[in-house]
Amino acid sequence: MLYIVTALYEEALPFIKIYCLKRKLDFPHFELFGGEEVLLLITRPGALRAATALSSLLTAFPPDKHDLLLSVGCAGCALPETLGKAFLICRITEKASMRTRYPELIYRCPFLEAQVVTLPSVCKNMEDIKDMENSMYTDNTPYPIKPLPLLYDMEAAGVYEAAIPYFSCDRLLFIKVVSDALTGLLELDNAKRRLRITECISDITKALADWVGSLICSPCMEKELINEKTTSSPSCQPSPNIKNMLGTEGLMFFYQVCEALRLSSASSQQLYQLMLYLTLSKIPYMDSMKELLSLPLSKPCREKKEGLKYLEQLNRYYL
Repeated sequence: MLYIVTALYEEALPFIKIYCLKRKLDFPHFELFGGEEVLLLITRPGALRAATALSSLLTAFPPDKHDLLLSVGCAGCALPETLGKAFLICRITEKASMRTRYPELIYRCPFLEAQVVTLPSVCKNMEDIKDMENSMYTDNTPYPIKPLPLLYDMEAAGVYEAAIPYFSCDRLLFIKVVSDALTGLLELDNAKRRLRITECISDITKALADWVGSLICSPCMEKELINEKTTSSPSCQPSPNIKNMLGTEGLMFFYQVCEALRLSSASSQQLYQLMLYLTLSKIPYMDSMKELLSLPLSKPCREKKEGLKYLEQLNRYYL
């Protein structure tokens, strides 16, 4: 199941069309649209509204472990070169409390990364923006090249707080399209403002839908389906809908190693990419990897740090 969250109907409209969604009348307190394996919720602007509406949805329709939540909408940015561009959010800061959250990004994405600050309302005081950017860019967060673009919205922090009890961090995706230079599009009349918002989202809808669809083949999804097949079929064959490039034996060994090394989602993705590279390069690795990992496979690591050392050893050995 894919859960989509937007603040406005104008942001939701392109997804309603591409997924052929229909209004669900059995959820009367909030605007909810449904289709085949897709639920789209319109929360209205504001972090509190977003958290309230999403909590109600997830209580009524609890997600499975392999479901995805996509929060998508428009945002403002002081950098003119970002106008009209879409960004994957890697850092969410709530302005009121200065509390920061970091969605776990482990998937290749067609969009650049940015950070977002959730404001209680459209900011009309540029001095507040300058103070915010000075504090964000001079903290202890390491930026290897240059600071990531700083976007401003009104919902991301609320969506994150409501979703995190139901989803793991790697199943939360935040996409923001820069629609204005911190004006809130208040310089436009209502009709033009609505059209502008829909156009911004429409420009990325196809690419975004294709990308989200490809995540169904992620290792997290494969693990769930392989576990289901293990309990119901001795042959343990993966679902035909899953693009299993490692083979059944390789995929089961992958999960065995992940558990033995106590790898996080991000570290598991590194191991998966290494094994996929060796498989596609037709480099035999199963026996040698079992030998290198003989100790943790027989006696699993107690701490994640210990498992990371073994993962580094594998990368040095094979790459």
